[in-house]
Amino acid sequence: MTEKNNSTKQDKAFLSQSNKMLILTGLITASMVTVFYSFARANVLPSILAAFNGMQFYAVVSISAVLTMSVCTPIAGKLGDLFGRKKLYIGSALLFFLSLVGCAIAPNVPVYTACIALAGGSQGFVSAFNNAIIADFATEEECPKYVGYNSTMSTVIQIAAPLLTGIITDQFGWRTVFMVGLPFPIISIILLAKFLPDYKKELARKPKIDYIGIVMFLGALVPLLILLSVGGTIIPWASPISFALIAVAVVCAVILVFVDTRHEEPMISFYLFKDSSYLKIFLASLLSGVASGAVAVYLPYYLQNVMGLSTTLSGTLITPRTIVTTIVTALVGVVLGKSGKYKQALVLMLGVSVVSYGAMTFLFTPTTSVPMFLAITIVNGLGSTAMVVAIIALSMRILPRKDIGVGVSFLVFTTTFGGSVGNALGGLFTNSAWKNISIPSELLAALSPEQAEQISASSILRNKEAIEAIRGTLSPDLAGTLDSTIESFRLILNQGVSNLFLTFTILCAVSLLLVLSLKLSIMDTPKQNNGQ
Repeated sequence: MTEKNNSTKQDKAFLSQSNKMLILTGLITASMVTVFYSFARANVLPSILAAFNGMQFYAVVSISAVLTMSVCTPIAGKLGDLFGRKKLYIGSALLFFLSLVGCAIAPNVPVYTACIALAGGSQGFVSAFNNAIIADFATEEECPKYVGYNSTMSTVIQIAAPLLTGIITDQFGWRTVFMVGLPFPIISIILLAKFLPDYKKELARKPKIDYIGIVMFLGALVPLLILLSVGGTIIPWASPISFALIAVAVVCAVILVFVDTRHEEPMISFYLFKDSSYLKIFLASLLSGVASGAVAVYLPYYLQNVMGLSTTLSGTLITPRTIVTTIVTALVGVVLGKSGKYKQALVLMLGVSVVSYGAMTFLFTPTTSVPMFLAITIVNGLGSTAMVVAIIALSMRILPRKDIGVGVSFLVFTTTFGGSVGNALGGLFTNSAWKNISIPSELLAALSPEQAEQISASSILRNKEAIEAIRGTLSPDLAGTLDSTIESFRLILNQGVSNLFLTFTILCAVSLLLVLSLKLSIMDTPKQNNGQ
């Protein structure tokens, strides 16, 4: 397929700085509201399902948005490259607005689930387009800075979302949570409709959409995401259903490769991976994304289950890491925009990640001191999230302009997919460790069947009230046995968490080696076709 020269219409010099700031405001507004609800949904879900008397649907509802977001992100990148991003972005923001309306008025669980799935899909389009649109209107120096601004505001919203949703739900009810966000997609739509130029390719003929590739991509990805989300819990790993999901994913992946290596406009642009530099960046992003996507889940898990701290104290101890991440993300964008030291920045951040995950592996125990925990997690925060800014900014520099949308969307996708893999690994390690627990026979004989079942579940480690209630029914000697048994449980579970952090260390070390193998000239001189 041929492409006419459209450089005059896409000349970034025609945009004033004030217009660029208005466009960036529109992008950040849409990004913030979608990120807010991706975190708010988890916090408000128990209240919603309790109101509908549908707690049995918790897993299905919770993964619906993750599934639709994951599958839509790469698709959005490809469609944006083919047809332009402005109209698709505005349409996605409008769909997100409608999904909020649907959630606010949902009469039952099925309707709410459908609206949440719509929200996840539209968020996938927004997240895929955000950074690609920045590459459309910003200069090479401005790109990392603007990406950093966007990532920083998203991180701020991640901090605020659980607190705000809790207050709103307690004071005004869960439906109000969705109503308060309604103005923000509209603000984004107005700003982008007025100020964002419609950057798109002028094609010699109508593009051919890869429908088979899209279907095969969904067939390869959705079964894997379902298995990673509920494997080991709802669906046993070694079960016919698990094997069937893997088989479907493998067959669809083989067909996808066969079709898309021959299609003129493939759903998955496999030719991008022929560029060794992009392939290394993609693999580094995917491997490090397994760690960065799951560590936010398993740090609270460690604090509450291994150290035995309360949910409130756990959140308090994690907050400094989040604050550091927010500040560093913004600074990295500004520094990279001025220096262009992409490789050096990635090497530094990955090195910090390797050291910090290694420290978590060997120094996190049931008795780790609070200062040590804070020091290690703050160091970890210096590298993990800001690394995404450097990776995306680097990919914008080395990709041809016609492939920026799909290339960046692949990297955004690695964060979501990598987090799913990391969470699945965490469940595998911790569940395997928990199988090694044993309850002393003399203690087991003194417990009622209900108490024995209760103490055999890992949730007992964060339920101090239940432990105290059981202790109250035991003799002093058996109460001491109970305490030592609970401590042995914590040590066993700590080994599972340590194995997870060791895996993160290895993955980040491999990512570091991949980045070190990049040629420095790539960062110094962008490709000649980058502006075409």
